[in-house]
Amino acid sequence: RMVGAPSAWDITTGSPDVIVGVLDTGIVDHPDLEGQVVGGYDFISEAARAGDGDGRDPDPTDRGDQADGSGLSIWHGTHVAGIVAAKRDNGQGGAGIASGVKLLILRVIGVGGGLVSDAVDAILYAAALHTTSDGRKLEAPIDILNLSVGLPQDSPDLRVACERAANNGVLLVASVGNTGSAVLYPAAYPSTV
Repeated sequence: RMVGAPSAWDITTGSPDVIVGVLDTGIVDHPDLEGQVVGGYDFISEAARAGDGDGRDPDPTDRGDQADGSGLSIWHGTHVAGIVAAKRDNGQGGAGIASGVKLLILRVIGVGGGLVSDAVDAILYAAALHTTSDGRKLEAPIDILNLSVGLPQDSPDLRVACERAANNGVLLVASVGNTGSAVLYPAAYPSTV
């Protein structure tokens, strides 16, 4: 209600032709996300950080980031995917802002965080500008890429990846941070909303 979603739903709940990428911790199985996901990839290159016994692979399942101070995981990617596209009126969980869209899950954050190089490759993959080591490449760029990640300083590689993705037609939406202080990167780049 705070963002006016019920009024917007009178107009549209989103089109299944629109693909929204979620660059985050990956996702876990959840009834609100069944049928909402059209693919994904685990871009975490370090096996220990990935927590799944290997490096990059086509399984974007969140294995846990242990980011909570207690050593528990926060399942951030699942939460963000739900905000974007959780099913409505199914008696489960919440309702996504655009439950009609489809999701592409790009896992870049694992145990202890993530690497800029992994995020760069995932951004370029979403823009159909990167081929994975196992030969996967999108035929066309996705429509929107959610970047709920942030760095306190500029990264030239991240900046260039965002520029290239935006120039290839991807709308990049980035979080500014959670503290109310300086805007984080990539949100501080002109190529992102």
